[in-house]
Amino acid sequence: MQSFHWPVSDFSVMLGVYQAQELVAEQALEFTGVEDEFAGRVVLPGGGDFELEVTASQHSTGNAGVYRHPLRVSAATP
Repeated sequence: MQSFHWPVSDFSVMLGVYQAQELVAEQALEFTGVEDEFAGRVVLPGGGDFELEVTASQHSTGNAGVYRHPLRVSAATP
């Protein structure tokens, strides 16, 4: 049976967080130990509308992929 899972050591995965098209946070995502799952934490500069951009790059082939997703964060209340 052929496996279609990513060889973890062959990939770099980055998260960029944009607000009004300006990069406001960036973080390398680490392999979680679960196949095909990467995770990380970023600190956002408050509430508002953001765009998440996940970029995965495969070292051995030079292939890369990008996924973008909107995110709305409510402002913290005291």
